[in-house]
Amino acid sequence: MWERELGELVSLARNQHGLATPAQVARLGISAEGLTHLMDMSLVERFPNGTYYLSYTDRVGTIYQQSYEDWLSLEPHETSYERRKNELNAVMSHGGAARLHRIGKYVGARSHFTVRNDREALPNITFTVAEIPKTEVMRVEGVPVTTPLRTIADLVVECGGGAPERLVSDAAHLDLVDLRELLAYMIPLATKVRYPFPIHGRAFIEYFAPDLHLGSLSPRNVRSATAMMFPQQVEDMLPEARRLLHSTRSIVLGSAADEKTVTDELVANLAADIVSQSLWPDIKDRSIV
Repeated sequence: MWERELGELVSLARNQHGLATPAQVARLGISAEGLTHLMDMSLVERFPNGTYYLSYTDRVGTIYQQSYEDWLSLEPHETSYERRKNELNAVMSHGGAARLHRIGKYVGARSHFTVRNDREALPNITFTVAEIPKTEVMRVEGVPVTTPLRTIADLVVECGGGAPERLVSDAAHLDLVDLRELLAYMIPLATKVRYPFPIHGRAFIEYFAPDLHLGSLSPRNVRSATAMMFPQQVEDMLPEARRLLHSTRSIVLGSAADEKTVTDELVANLAADIVSQSLWPDIKDRSIV
C-alpha cells in the first residue's frame, strides 16, 4: 500500500544525499498518513528542521549534511537537479565554504551564502549579496561553494585584512591552493582592506601561514614556498637550471623534446627545486618560518 510513497521519496532523495524537504514531499503528493507509516517503519526519519531523511542512505558526514540541508532550504520546492541551472544564485562562501573545504577553524561556523539578490533572513544562515564568477565556484558533496582561493580572500576581507588562524596553512597542506597563485590573487585586495597586509613572498607567508610545515606540502607548494621565501637564490639558480634542462631535455622531457619545450616555467620550477633541496635536504620535520 505504501510502495508508491516510498518509491517517490527514494526517487527524489537518492540524488540529494537521502534528504527531502517538506515542500518537495508535498509537491510529490505524498500523504501525511504515508509519511507517518514510513517513519513508524523506521524507513524515514524527520529532522528537527522538518527535513526528511531516508534511514538506509549512507550519511555523508555531519558537516556536509548540514551544509546540504541549508542549501536545500534556500529553494525548498526545487530539487537539486532543478537548482543546477541557476547554481550561481546561491553559493556557499566565507566560513561556510571554509567548513566544507576543512580549512581554518570553521568547523562550527554557520552556513554563509553569497547570493545574487537580497533575500529574507533564515535561521542560522548568513547572506552576502554579490556576484561570483563561475570560475570561482566548485561543488563539494553537491553544494555549490566558492573555490579555496576565493574562500580565503573573502574571509581575509571579512576580517579587515587580518590573518584567520590556520586558514592558509590548512589550504596549502591539503594542496587546495598553490601559494604563488594565492599571493597573486590576493595582491589586488591588499590595499582595499582596513589593515593592509604584506604582499611580498616571505612576509606574506609569515603573516598568513606562520605554522606552514614543509613536510606536509606537495612538491608544487614546496617550490612555491621556496620561491617566495628565497627569491634571490632561486633567481641566481635560473641559468644553471636552464643549462641542465637543455642538456638533459631528451631524458627528462622525452626524445621528441626540442629547445622550445624548455619553458620559463619549467626552468623556474627546477631552480626552486634545486634551492629547496640545498636549503632543506630533509624537509620531513621542518617548519618553513
